[in-house]
Amino acid sequence: MSDPWGSVSGLIKTNICSSGGDSGGPLFSGTVGYGILSSASGTYPDCVSYFQPLTEVATAYGLTV
Repeated sequence: MSDPWGSVSGLIKTNICSSGGDSGGPLFSGTVGYGILSSASGTYPDCVSYFQPLTEVATAYGLTV
């Protein structure tokens, strides 16, 4: 994926629709967290959202999942 700050890799790509203000929101299934919303584009039904994997975020802050 490419955004205004450069090229990014390793993100989780979904077809989840999101809007302004949703950045930082969670991606989870049941009680398991997978990622944090990083970027999104498109409108329904062609939505694309990218999530930073939660393990990478936790590691950056010295946390464990």
